[in-house]
Amino acid sequence: MELISSLYTPALWVAFPFRDLEKSVELNSACLQRLQLAASRVFFSQECFFGMGLRRLSTHFDTAVLKDEQLYYLRGCQKTAPMYVSGGIRVLIASNHILNEVAGRHQSSDYSRLPPSHCEHLKKAWETYRGGIRAGRSGSYGTTEWYWYHTGDGDHFTAVRSPADLEGFQRDELWQVRIERLLESYEDDGWELATVGDLINALEGYPAPELPPLIEAGWNTERARGVYCWMGHHANEWEKDASILGYVSLARKRLVAAERHLQQVPDSMTRSRAAGFLDAAWRALLFGEASDPLGWEPLPSEVAFAFAAATATIRLVGRVCDLKLGTGCLSAFAATLGDVAGPSEPMMNPIELFGAEGRWGVHPWLAGSQLLEAEFRVRDRVAGIRFPLVGSELVYCPTASETEPIAISLSDFAPSVIYVPLANGLIRLGPEVFLVKLLEFVHVAAAVHCQGACVCFAVEGAPHGKRFTWRFVLLRTSLDGAVRFANEVNMCQ
Repeated sequence: MELISSLYTPALWVAFPFRDLEKSVELNSACLQRLQLAASRVFFSQECFFGMGLRRLSTHFDTAVLKDEQLYYLRGCQKTAPMYVSGGIRVLIASNHILNEVAGRHQSSDYSRLPPSHCEHLKKAWETYRGGIRAGRSGSYGTTEWYWYHTGDGDHFTAVRSPADLEGFQRDELWQVRIERLLESYEDDGWELATVGDLINALEGYPAPELPPLIEAGWNTERARGVYCWMGHHANEWEKDASILGYVSLARKRLVAAERHLQQVPDSMTRSRAAGFLDAAWRALLFGEASDPLGWEPLPSEVAFAFAAATATIRLVGRVCDLKLGTGCLSAFAATLGDVAGPSEPMMNPIELFGAEGRWGVHPWLAGSQLLEAEFRVRDRVAGIRFPLVGSELVYCPTASETEPIAISLSDFAPSVIYVPLANGLIRLGPEVFLVKLLEFVHVAAAVHCQGACVCFAVEGAPHGKRFTWRFVLLRTSLDGAVRFANEVNMCQ
């Protein structure tokens, strides 16, 4: 048996800085050690979230799993290698879904002979997964052949209803038997059910190419629109992506500020007592960063759970010290750049609200920057704010690499719109002009229109009339200066 357990919580780690990712890995490793369980050095997370920043975890993991759909959808790849390298880690390409296998075997059969729930499930599966045969699904190297039959949630092996179906989501014995027979048929055909580690060993010596640059996404890249499923899209009336992500970001900011303050406390006994509260606060925060309250069809209880975890974080931080946040926490950083008043007109135009009723304005702020505040009410299904984008590149800091900005040609992306999490809030709008999300006010994904020369921040499906107040910073500086500003203003390090 191979135990793959990478993170402390099932988090949307692609939306938060490296510090959170590393903390989650360390806490999870400590739990496994206490349980005397040896985990594989394979990184595989909730929703198979993947980003280029995973290369920074090479001290913890040798290999990360990447679903082929991320390459097919985002880069338009027609064929993938079975394995790539990215920095100091290998990237194993996983493929397929068990519903593809089941639906494919029944596409020409008489669905009326199946139980109604199975029939409905298979039809939906066939429409969703399309039964497409991708080149990465099977392969060979040396004397070994392989075939991926599933990369997805485990509930598909025993249930036909969605977890959001509170009454219908339960074990279906007939469906489970169907899956068991499918697995047995593989063995009858001469295949051996194997682990990810077995395939990695079989690929020893394979000349893996360098992984092309990718933005952050998960295993259902097309359906989820990258990260937008969790960072702006609302599937039901109680989903609250923007509110949860902003509140969690506020809790995180207070936690990091408390840690910085604690380092200046001379009394060792005080530091020791406070450390216990901060450790508990980190655990609560990582639960608040979970993806389930944000994506697909979250239950009301899951949404409430995220708010409760963020509140617990703030309360634990409150046990350490009474924090006063806002522009005051940036005074030291602002002094290093000089207190230069900015213009009253925005550095980039046009800027406009869409699908909403409200207003926005620009004010001089720190170090010659401009604070942009947008207040609006949702009017249409998609509502938000649009900024111009000058140039042919996406320039941002990949998640977990918030000090290492990259530039990717927009022509390298297959979709017309890509959704980028901006974990430290930074994106370049034009030559030496940058936009920074103030994450405690707005942390929805950036919708980059690859051919439309604009960047949008929007909610989709939010209740009509819901009010939002979002804040951004416009900054004219060098790329290095913008990176430093974003990481300090959002306390990413």
